[in-house]
Amino acid sequence: MLHYNYMKIKLRSNIIIIIKIIGAILILLAFMLMVTFKKNNLPMTSTPGLIKRLSIYLSVNIAETSDNSILPELKTPRYDLSTDELFSRVKKAIDILGWKIEKTDANNREIHAIMETKFFKFKDDIKIKVQFEQIKKSSLHVYSSSRVGKSDFGTNIRHILDIIEQIEKL
Repeated sequence: MLHYNYMKIKLRSNIIIIIKIIGAILILLAFMLMVTFKKNNLPMTSTPGLIKRLSIYLSVNIAETSDNSILPELKTPRYDLSTDELFSRVKKAIDILGWKIEKTDANNREIHAIMETKFFKFKDDIKIKVQFEQIKKSSLHVYSSSRVGKSDFGTNIRHILDIIEQIEKL
């Protein structure tokens, strides 16, 4: 009987330790999630709303500009610039952002860049295409994807916003 009671106490003790470890892991994951969302500085409450945005940020690991994007910040940006001038700005912006250019196709005005995270060294692929709209008018098509994971917490949207913001500063 004494041995049985000792085993019950030991089992309870081990269960409590496991619950504490799981709790600590959940707190750490929640903290990392909050830090990532803060770092990405995304418009959490803008259209289409917080719940829809969270479902996107937590379920996809790609982002791209599109005329029919439900996220306003991912609508295809258009510029009053020639395709050559916009392509030149894209290359400068990539350089300023510290991304590595993997491949350039100047004839089609396409670039494949890689962004590497500082801490975990994850690599994200960013594919950019400058398209002719009309004389002195061009559009920018950007596709960003994570190589690892099923969700990116909005990181690929942040890559697209970074390149657009940098181009607009030039």
